[in-house]
Amino acid sequence: MRTFQMKPYGEVIVTERSRMTRIILRIGSDLRLRVTAPIGMSDNDIRRFIASNEEPISKMLEKVRANHSADAGYFEPGVEFRTRRRRLRMMPTSKDGKASATIGGEWVSVVYPPDLDVRDLGFQEFVTKVIGRAYMMEAAEVLPKMVERIAKANRLKYRKVDLRDMKSKWGSCSSDGRICLNVQLMKLPDRLIELVVAHELTHTIHMDHSKAFYADLDKILAGRHDELNNELKKYDTIVTPSDSYVEA
Repeated sequence: MRTFQMKPYGEVIVTERSRMTRIILRIGSDLRLRVTAPIGMSDNDIRRFIASNEEPISKMLEKVRANHSADAGYFEPGVEFRTRRRRLRMMPTSKDGKASATIGGEWVSVVYPPDLDVRDLGFQEFVTKVIGRAYMMEAAEVLPKMVERIAKANRLKYRKVDLRDMKSKWGSCSSDGRICLNVQLMKLPDRLIELVVAHELTHTIHMDHSKAFYADLDKILAGRHDELNNELKKYDTIVTPSDSYVEA
């Protein structure tokens, strides 16, 4: 997967597939363009495809915006949103005509010009990225320690913990024991983070999803795998205002 910037759409996410013979474009609920393309297709070719489909893309965006507004809302003044350790504060006080942000103490602070349309796609993407940085900071403080604790308790060995802002999965484990965790795990309650961590640690002994894998995983989770996994399905890896953290 790779990304590039294209006005007025912002970040375009590209995934290559070996069996693809044409470009397929969709728009996620995060309002970003997602392109599936044949292997080897250049960014310039994809840009030309997007430019030649401006009208249908515009209609798709309007439809997704309408659904986004109804289902998740916008990051705007008055929205109560918090990460695990901080609250979002939006202030229309910028004097240089630009949006900026700081993360510190108990706040994720976003400053922007008073005349800016906060529902603008680019601005919503900017706030989403700022929240992603806050998740990264908090994940670095929490997730490696959780992996270490669960690994020691179950006599499992891993090589390293990497943290990333991933778009489609909560975690992964390589064959050499390198565990990668999605920083957006920080919006979940601890019991569900522990489910994902236990899942990836179990892959250090089973690189599949066999019966043996799930048996060992369920031992770590004290028989609660199915219950927790069903609860995890209620969440996704897209940042929206409806993801405000609440420990439940």
